[in-house]
Amino acid sequence: LGRDDQYVRKEVENKGVEDARDYPYELYMKSLLEGDKKMVRKILLHLLKKGVPSKVIYHDYIERSLKETGELWEQGEMPIWKEHFISEISLENMALVKRRKFQEGDGERPILLLTPGAEQHHIGLKMVGDILESNGHNVMYLGNMIPTDNIVQAIKDKKPYAIILSVTMPYHIDSAKLLIDVIKQK
Repeated sequence: LGRDDQYVRKEVENKGVEDARDYPYELYMKSLLEGDKKMVRKILLHLLKKGVPSKVIYHDYIERSLKETGELWEQGEMPIWKEHFISEISLENMALVKRRKFQEGDGERPILLLTPGAEQHHIGLKMVGDILESNGHNVMYLGNMIPTDNIVQAIKDKKPYAIILSVTMPYHIDSAKLLIDVIKQK
């Protein structure tokens, strides 16, 4: 999508948004770790009200906190239940951000988004879909655990412009490669 830290920073500078300082990332992360859903929502609502772009909220708050959460879990410093709870809070708040007025799609062929095989980590993929949708693309998020024959059927029926697969865990890469091979053959 051409997004990197410089792109996100430039977008904030171009819009003259400095209101993110009112609620720094550290307070957002602390609130997540404490399970304070009200404070997390207050921070995001403030950012939305001040006009902070969705891309910035996703990148600087939600994505960053999910990466940090994953690292804490990986290091054994966070139990699985807490990592899952933070993921659910993030999904709830992505829906809040998504309510921001999006451009209407022009009926173009859809972009299909899915996770192959048994891959369960889909929040990053949903963020990509939200950003594409906010830019006017017709996005069809299919989710995970879809049998290959159903994916092939969706491709035949919808004739997508693009198919985006997301794999977070290395042991799901083979599932993605197999699915890509099947799609290429059809």
